[in-house]
Amino acid sequence: MKPIELPPEIQARVDRIIDSEIFGPVFHPMPMALIGIADRQAYIRSTTGQTGPVKIGGEMGGIKLLRIGVNRVLVEHDGETNELTLFDGIGGESLMPKTTNAAATNIVSTNAPSTNAPTKRATNGNAAANSAPMARILSSKDKENP
Repeated sequence: MKPIELPPEIQARVDRIIDSEIFGPVFHPMPMALIGIADRQAYIRSTTGQTGPVKIGGEMGGIKLLRIGVNRVLVEHDGETNELTLFDGIGGESLMPKTTNAAATNIVSTNAPSTNAPTKRATNGNAAANSAPMARILSSKDKENP
């Protein structure tokens, strides 16, 4: 059956009535969700509502499990790679492939301490040598005022 072509203002009214669900609920696909992670399996809910354990490389309800992290998994669905998480926090680093800029590829990361720290002045352990100019100033004042 061919859909009826309606003018845009009439079609907008029809769409609002349908979206209001006044004549009954409109079924929307369930969102994919990560239910839990146990050992080398992830418990996933697919968009079809199917829920169950999936091993890496396994598939369920059109979802293929690619990687498992601490609190997240990387899945492929309809040709798109998605990341599903349990929560944010510990283990919160993304499993998605990292993209690099051409300018950032020349940067070398090290664990060496920063060299931008202010330099410390070397001190001589001899307090008398450091206070000698002050001693001369005091002694000259003492001579002026008997």
